[in-house]
Amino acid sequence: ALAIAKSLMNKSRKELKEAEVALTRAEQRKRDSKDLAIKSANEAKECEIYAVETKHYIQKVKKQLEKCEKKSNTASTVTSTALTEAKISEDRAVEAEHRAKRSSATAAADHAKSDTETEREVQLEKEAASLQKQCKEANSAVRVSKQKVATIDDGHQKASAQLASIEKNEQYGSELRRRIERQELESHAEDDDQDLAKYLKKYRAKCQEVDNLWNKLLNANQDRKNIEKKKVRMQRALDEAAHKVKIQSTAGVHSRSKADQSAALADQVAEYAEEEREAANMRQIASERAEENLHNLGTQQASLIAQVDEAEKAHLDAEEKKLQANMLTEKHDGEAFNARDTKKYHQRVERKNIQVKAAVKAHLAASSEKKAADTNVAETSCALNANADVYHKAKVDASTQKHQINAERRMESNAVSAFKKYKALVQEAEVAKEAAAAAQVTAARKASGVRSSKDYRMKKSKVKEVAMNLANLTTLHSTKFRFFEGSLTLPFNNMHNIAEGKMIQIMSNEDDFEARQWREFNKNHMTRIYPSRMHQLRLNQSNYNPVLPWSLGCQIASLNQQICDAFVLVNDGRFRVNGSCGYVLKPEFMIERKGGDISKRNRFSADMPQKWTVKVLSGYNLPKPKKKALAGNVNVRVRVTLYDGGLSAPTVHLTDTVKNNGLNPIWNEYNGAAFSVVEPSAAILLFSLWDVGEETDVDNSEDFIAAAAMPISCLREGYRSIALFDSNHMRCGSHAYSCLFVNIGAEYEKKLQ
Repeated sequence: ALAIAKSLMNKSRKELKEAEVALTRAEQRKRDSKDLAIKSANEAKECEIYAVETKHYIQKVKKQLEKCEKKSNTASTVTSTALTEAKISEDRAVEAEHRAKRSSATAAADHAKSDTETEREVQLEKEAASLQKQCKEANSAVRVSKQKVATIDDGHQKASAQLASIEKNEQYGSELRRRIERQELESHAEDDDQDLAKYLKKYRAKCQEVDNLWNKLLNANQDRKNIEKKKVRMQRALDEAAHKVKIQSTAGVHSRSKADQSAALADQVAEYAEEEREAANMRQIASERAEENLHNLGTQQASLIAQVDEAEKAHLDAEEKKLQANMLTEKHDGEAFNARDTKKYHQRVERKNIQVKAAVKAHLAASSEKKAADTNVAETSCALNANADVYHKAKVDASTQKHQINAERRMESNAVSAFKKYKALVQEAEVAKEAAAAAQVTAARKASGVRSSKDYRMKKSKVKEVAMNLANLTTLHSTKFRFFEGSLTLPFNNMHNIAEGKMIQIMSNEDDFEARQWREFNKNHMTRIYPSRMHQLRLNQSNYNPVLPWSLGCQIASLNQQICDAFVLVNDGRFRVNGSCGYVLKPEFMIERKGGDISKRNRFSADMPQKWTVKVLSGYNLPKPKKKALAGNVNVRVRVTLYDGGLSAPTVHLTDTVKNNGLNPIWNEYNGAAFSVVEPSAAILLFSLWDVGEETDVDNSEDFIAAAAMPISCLREGYRSIALFDSNHMRCGSHAYSCLFVNIGAEYEKKLQ
């Protein structure tokens, strides 16, 4: 029994030790399972966060990919359009260049033909001139032959009269007639007395003279007839030559006109070819840029697709890792759950101390707990599978909804694109309409240019060649104005001659871009403005406002000096500055200087008063107009006019009329007139005095008395005496001491800080 007890004790001790070891292992497994569960849970959470981030990243990259695809489609369309337009432009440019070459060849051929026709015309004119000279010589010869015939005829008549007087001699006439009848005029000469012999000798000599003169007269008449026939032939030849010259002249004019037309057409075609070539080059550059952009977009799209693939792969990996981590977490949670209760081991140890059966019961309890854990694991697996099915369905629904949203966005994008295309087509239609209008204007301008070119070439053909030495002395060269972008590239010694109408057209534009370009051109070049020949602007020999070209910086403003109007007086006032030498410097802001103090360049425009007040006080020694020079008094009224830069009408101020007083009329204005000046450096103030007719006069007209004009830049504040000039811009005779007394005030505009 002791042995049995000992064996039982030993067995109990052994089982106790085994129970203690099992207790220690259970507690270690509990700690390890808990740590692994926490670690797995953290990994699952990190994988879930990474999966969410990759999902957001995938959505972001897909949005970028959609944008890139849209840009790529647009770029593809633009590229194809640009390539098509570049090809069309290249074909048009090549065709235009061929046309330009053909036009140049045609122009050269027409020019050579016109030169040939001109040389032939000159040759025929020389021949006609030679024939005309021969005709003049023939006429002179006819006159000489007629004079010769008349002289011989007079001599013959005189000789015949003398012969008749000899035959009528009273002393020897009967004897002479008897011998003539008998034909014995030469016989019996020895038997005749000396006086009769002399008489008969004289008669024979006179007969011989008459016969000789008659023969000479016949020969002279024959020569005259021959010369007249020659004259007729020469006149016919001259008429034929003149007719040929006329025909050749018509042909020459036609050939030269055709050559000019061909040259103008060649210039137009060449210019068109240059424009087409520039357009083709620009479209080629645009197509290359579009291809480069398309290539970049393709590269970007490929990169985005690769990023999407990598992100989706990473997302799948994250999901798998998340699932694995969740499974490990659940597994370790189960293990931790299984190992959470260590009391059984304590009870087992205690029961082992009491009895062995406690261990069996503990073993049975652990088995039942294990079965419960397996059941929980099975239930958890079922729930996981159900959640996976729900996740898959949600993913499919999200993908379907995403596709629907993409379809709706694509439809919206197509609608927006169609609307944009519609707007673009409308704009293109408007641009085409404007281009058509511009083309019509250009065509009219080119037609005018062709007409001007014809006139110029016709005039040029009549102008003799200038000697080279004289040409070397020429400083300025006139260049036809086309557009200021090209004019700004010309050398400084090239100048423009622009008509008044063209100037008004440029200034009438709402955009002052051309006016600013014109001022920039005049800083380094010269421009001359001349009165227009258009009937709408110039019905008589009046003038235009020269202040407008001066405000643009034009150096020469040509006027009609044969008429005295307000603008001639304004021009006279402008050039009274600088000692009336005829030259006046432009304002500093219109001059392009190199170096110097830049701050002083705008002093004439920025530091000058913008508002002026003029009060007319009195006048002195005012002369009478011509119709009142002998009798009558003057009724004086002052007109103060401001001519400023721009197309606006001038500002006019009229004083009251002082009647019957030209010696010292007094107005003594209290308020006066206020003038706002836009261009102080170019504006002119004109004081003109007029004799106003009586109210009873039928015409009620005004007669000019005197005037004076002065630039705004020369005005000074205070009381000033203004010297007056006559209509010939002179201060002499009755105008020697005429003057006007005024009070001038200035006001500066407040500058905004």
